[in-house]
Amino acid sequence: MKHLKMLGVLGVAMAVLFAVLSTGTASATVLCKSSADPCPSKYPVGTVIKGELLSGNMMVWTGSPGDTCKKSTFSGEITNSGGVGSTVVVKLTSLTWTECGRSHTAVKPGSLELHWQEGGYGGGGRFLGTEWKDGFCTYAMTSEIQSGLIESTSSTSHAVFDVISAAGVGNVFGCLGEVQRWDARYTVTAPVPLWVSSS
Repeated sequence: MKHLKMLGVLGVAMAVLFAVLSTGTASATVLCKSSADPCPSKYPVGTVIKGELLSGNMMVWTGSPGDTCKKSTFSGEITNSGGVGSTVVVKLTSLTWTECGRSHTAVKPGSLELHWQEGGYGGGGRFLGTEWKDGFCTYAMTSEIQSGLIESTSSTSHAVFDVISAAGVGNVFGCLGEVQRWDARYTVTAPVPLWVSSS
């Protein structure tokens, strides 16, 4: 039931997500080492970003067919540290899903684009260029608004990244045009602490 409760939380967050990403890529964004704006010390290009499924939560796949995973991880490094008129880009080197009902494998991890959210030290984000294999089907991430909210609550806590209805479209014969979505709640294990700031 925990993954169903998680979906309820993410559903409420969807309205916030649309507001976050509607600002477009022109908004200034940096990943900061402290809760300050302007940021006195941002994480630079080359910083490693890692995350794992938040304890007690399950990743949920919806589509045909659905599934759940008990574990999921991602890792990558900052290739664009953001700044005025720019967003933060994290090139993913690994994206995994394990302890699932069936096999899910990342063909192309892709990247994460993170956006500052006005009114706090959090932000929104989306996956770009991600592809994964489920059985004989391969899905490519769509360009629609599809990813989540990232926030940190204190100087000692891990940031939390909610992935909201990330959507992929089947691109091989037999599942061409089929849509598969996934929802997950990750704790960012590195770096710590982490805030999303506007400058």
